Amino acid sequence: MKLGTQEIKNKYEVVVIGSGIGGLVAATILGKNGISVAVLEKNNSVGGVLTSFEKDGCVFDHFSTYIYGAGFAEPINFLRKTLSLIDINCELLPIEPPMQVFTPDKSFILYRDKKEFLRELYEYFPSSKRELNEFYLGLEELYEILLEIPYYRPMGRFTVLKTAIFHPHLSEKLIVNSFNTLNSLYKKYGLPDELKCILNNIVAHYTLLESYEVPAFIAAYLLIGMHKEGIYYTKGTNSTLIKEIARVAKEYGVSLFTGAEVKEILVSNNYARGVILTNDRVIHADRVISNATAYNTFTKLINRKYLSDNVRHSYDVIENADSFFYLYLKTRKEILKHIKSPNVLYMPRLSESYDKSGIIRIFIPSMIDGSLVEDKSYHAVIISIPQDPLVWKDKKYVEKKKKATSERLLNTINNIIPGLREGSIIVKCNSPLEIEELTGREHGTFGRKMDFRQGLYNRGGNKVALENLYLSGDSTFPGQGIALAAYSGKLCAELIIRERGKRLPI
Repeated sequence: MKLGTQEIKNKYEVVVIGSGIGGLVAATILGKNGISVAVLEKNNSVGGVLTSFEKDGCVFDHFSTYIYGAGFAEPINFLRKTLSLIDINCELLPIEPPMQVFTPDKSFILYRDKKEFLRELYEYFPSSKRELNEFYLGLEELYEILLEIPYYRPMGRFTVLKTAIFHPHLSEKLIVNSFNTLNSLYKKYGLPDELKCILNNIVAHYTLLESYEVPAFIAAYLLIGMHKEGIYYTKGTNSTLIKEIARVAKEYGVSLFTGAEVKEILVSNNYARGVILTNDRVIHADRVISNATAYNTFTKLINRKYLSDNVRHSYDVIENADSFFYLYLKTRKEILKHIKSPNVLYMPRLSESYDKSGIIRIFIPSMIDGSLVEDKSYHAVIISIPQDPLVWKDKKYVEKKKKATSERLLNTINNIIPGLREGSIIVKCNSPLEIEELTGREHGTFGRKMDFRQGLYNRGGNKVALENLYLSGDSTFPGQGIALAAYSGKLCAELIIRERGKRLPI
């Protein structure tokens, strides 16, 4: 059987299901260490959620994604640590300033410099200066604890226990703070309601969780990390990063097959033995890495008869994160002249619940990388808003609903960007159903919720209940996002190499 120009073999040491960044990183590291690897991707191109398209002289990411964990100076630079291991040096462009926030009656800039950002907030909340300072000091303390925690391999659900045993000076800090939420920090420091709403929506646009669900450590990583490390975007769209990893993977002998959809993971005697493709072709492997979500792996790719009730339940109870509607625009530059950051967050209604706030994200990648548009008098604009996937269930009305949702979005955003509708060309829009087709993720979501059931240190590791089966990607520690998913692939590959008695090259 041939896929592309390569012939697929009957047996590999490792088969990777899916070509998201976690799976590709794992495959590349394994290939670098002389292990025979095949990556099986159901779509016609690699990348998972990190794909792009070109239309009307503009290049768009399918999903407006920037990168945390790519800083130069700070210790928590997950992505750079991972890419340096596989000799990849893509140009990562800083997003400066990281964010501009609009509320119904306010506009402020989230500067990379923390003091400058706080000065912005002091102007709006002068009577809460002390509380705001104490809140940020509390976040910085949590961030420093994260820096102290050793990076166990593999990391996962037992990391806190290991840390407590081998590093007792951290035990009290972890025990005291592990069950704190963003909401508990608000109460501790007495922030006013309006300020809580703003900060909660800044965190929620990334985590898609309410304040009572967001672990305090994750809030610290996001808010303080934005100041310490900044956020980045890959020159040429984030799909450039994926293509570069795929290129290096091939150089190390990894076989990449597109149009190769896995129907089932082959299991016998509690061991993963390989995979079965949708055309019933069987590919044997000593080990299998699933870069699909953990939910899809255990509910769709593995026959449930091979799983205990406890294993099935652990994945059934975790809720989906939100689905999204995406609108892609080609917009005249003069319309956006008052926008100060490529990354805009708009809360049409101010509420502690991000869902009730109607949170809208506007991403303008051509403000970071001008090469993404041919006509320099235009910008490429990506607008996204969370959606209930059930309202898109009836395919008969999808096109009508897409048009209505686009019009509603443009009318709403016109409050902060006057003339957007008249000065823009709608290039494309994607419903949650279309995103599901692109990514294979149920309802077009981007994984499961990152609450306490699957938070920072409670996420599953790379090892699972079935022998010789591993997970990589955002379903595993350390979490969601480009940098963290890539790092999970690194941890997964290191685990497999160590189990084979080999070391990673220095």
